[in-house]
Amino acid sequence: MVHHLLEATFLGISLFLALIIDRQHYYINEIRLLRNKSEDNELHQQKGRRIALFGFRTEKGLLKKIKMSTKWIQIQCPRQKNVMDSGYYVMRYMKEIIDHQQTRIFEDYFHDCNVPHYDQGEIDEVRAQWMRHVLLM
Repeated sequence: MVHHLLEATFLGISLFLALIIDRQHYYINEIRLLRNKSEDNELHQQKGRRIALFGFRTEKGLLKKIKMSTKWIQIQCPRQKNVMDSGYYVMRYMKEIIDHQQTRIFEDYFHDCNVPHYDQGEIDEVRAQWMRHVLLM
């Protein structure tokens, strides 16, 4: 089983994603934190990591273990330009991970995804897929 905890920060909002891959399942847990204006950025990130680790350990039944070696990776991925598209950016990047059929998320971009931002067409594609999925439920 492969475990990854990823952190992405978009305009002061931290997203912590726990990606757990076993033989049959992929799932992502998201924790979204809004930063207080007076809160130090490093303190804010530490708080988010503690919450993410607690949820991750709870999910995996590891709360009784005193020490867990979790490697935090600051990944390079396209960054959003506004506050409205963060969920779509995360979903688009998750789609690229799955499309590349990787069990390891590289710290650098995938060779064919090296862009600073997704264009509007790529974000609209995710929106359309999401709407089709919701309408078919």
